[in-house]
Amino acid sequence: MTLTLPLRILHVAQPTQTGLAIAVASLIAFQREQGIDARLAAPTGGLLRQLADEAGIPFIEWQSVREPGLSVISEGRALQRIIDQFDPDVVHLASSKAGLVGRLTLRGRRTTIFSPHGWSFFVPGRTRRLSLLWERLGARWTHQFHVSCEEEAEAGRRRGIRGDYVWGLNSVDTDRFAHATLEDHTRARTELGFTDGPSVVCVGRLCFQKGQKPLLAAWRRVVEQEPTAQLYLVGDGEDEAELRAMDCPNVVFVGNRPDVARWFAAADLVVQPSRYEALSLSVLEALSTGRSVVAFDALGMRTAIGPGCGAIVPIDDAEALAAEILHRLHDPALREQEGRAGRQRMVDSFTASTVLATATDHTLELVGTRGRADSRSSS
Repeated sequence: MTLTLPLRILHVAQPTQTGLAIAVASLIAFQREQGIDARLAAPTGGLLRQLADEAGIPFIEWQSVREPGLSVISEGRALQRIIDQFDPDVVHLASSKAGLVGRLTLRGRRTTIFSPHGWSFFVPGRTRRLSLLWERLGARWTHQFHVSCEEEAEAGRRRGIRGDYVWGLNSVDTDRFAHATLEDHTRARTELGFTDGPSVVCVGRLCFQKGQKPLLAAWRRVVEQEPTAQLYLVGDGEDEAELRAMDCPNVVFVGNRPDVARWFAAADLVVQPSRYEALSLSVLEALSTGRSVVAFDALGMRTAIGPGCGAIVPIDDAEALAAEILHRLHDPALREQEGRAGRQRMVDSFTASTVLATATDHTLELVGTRGRADSRSSS
């Protein structure tokens, strides 16, 4: 794909950590490779700034906090100054907070794309209903929704969030997350100090969303039948103390690690018990590494874990989760078969050259439909 127009896209992101940071940085880097003047406005610090610096992405500091509140007023003014200075053809807002500030600021006066990266109305709490009401309102100022998967689009449509939905956001670097051979598996286990028993790895922030609490409930059942099995929790977060207090046997709290590819390579099985997602990046990475994945039925899991690549069970069903884990720990041939299928699925459908090109094409088509003059008018 070669561009003939010096298109200008401002990506605005808040928060700046975990999978969102990787997805946003990957998309901007890809667009810049295609000749687009794509830049990033986000708070300093965090993984996103690090990835932007590594990729040579122009970074504009935008002071913003994660939670909504009175700060939205000053954040909107700051964002408007950035937009006035850069004068982008398109503003692409990533996640709920950036989507809130950006759409309240622009109100449809400039071509606006919004990527939820997980709908805010899935987050439990007193603001849940307000989040849904806002998303319905904000849709009128959204020229296109870029979602992670069709499941995320359908979740919005069912709740009255109307608009033009296209999908293509989360991709996986299939070279970095290469198919781990038996030799890779053995070496990684040795380097990481794994025991001789079966190993299950879960990568994710330790929090309500990622579901480690029901995972530990399931793990007690697993250890009853597989006393040497070990569960490795890779990540940190606000629920760590509570999870440790559960005193579940054969659980290792690894902490936050940058080398997750090596942990996937060392695993016999990967589990992802998320309660809500958009399209889990860690699941894509695990599948790319050639690992069978067992997950809760959160949004995007059926898109990622296709038939024959693992198992999906009802959310919070610890008994079903334990059963599928045990089934695969007892059947190495099944794990190997599912791992090969998952790897092929990632290579066929989730590489950056496939997913990010699709997302960028949608943006170009949108600008082509609206016209570049219209895309920056009355701003």
